[in-house]
Amino acid sequence: MQLSQKLLPYEITTNTQGISLEGIVERKKSVLSIEFHLSGQMNKINCPPPQGVQQRLDQLWKHTCFEAFFSWDDNIFYWELNVSPTGDWNLYYFDDYRSGQMSEKRIENIPFKLNEFNLNSYKNRIIIDLSKIIPETKVAQELQLSLTAVLENKDLSKTYWATDHLGEKPDFHIRKSFYIRI
Repeated sequence: MQLSQKLLPYEITTNTQGISLEGIVERKKSVLSIEFHLSGQMNKINCPPPQGVQQRLDQLWKHTCFEAFFSWDDNIFYWELNVSPTGDWNLYYFDDYRSGQMSEKRIENIPFKLNEFNLNSYKNRIIIDLSKIIPETKVAQELQLSLTAVLENKDLSKTYWATDHLGEKPDFHIRKSFYIRI
C-alpha cells in the first residue's frame, strides 16, 4: 500500500510561497519506505547535498530535516525519525509526549537514497526495517504516522511543515497528529 500526503507549512510566509512538499509512504510488512519530494523555489532553502558516509547524528532538526513520527494502537510511546538532506539520520524513542527520549539503538542503519537534486527539485527515499522495534505480533497492525519537515531558509529562519498542525505553535510530537494509517 502506498499513500501520498501533501505537507503544509505551519504559517504561510514569503519563505513558504513557491515551495511544495509531499511525502509518500509505502509499507510492506515490517519495511517502511518514506519519500519526500520538495519542489519549487529551492534557492530559498538551505538543502545541502549528501555527504559521502551517512551517520547517526543528534539535533538534525536545527537545519533542514525531513521527519516521520510513528506508533500503533494509539499507544503513548512513539518514534521520531530525523533525516538530513546530507543523508545523516537518527531515530529516537519517546515513552510519552516529549519525554523519555533516547536514541533507538536497535536500528543501526537507515538506508537513504537521493533520487533527485537540482535547482527546482529534491527527492529522497528512506527505508526502515521496523522488525527490530515492533514485536512480531504487531507487524501486521496499522502504523499511525505523521510526516513533518523543518526547512531552513537562506536567511537562517525556519519553516515547519506537517501533514497536520494541531498545536498553538509548531509541535510535531502531538500524538493526535499521527493520523496517516498504513
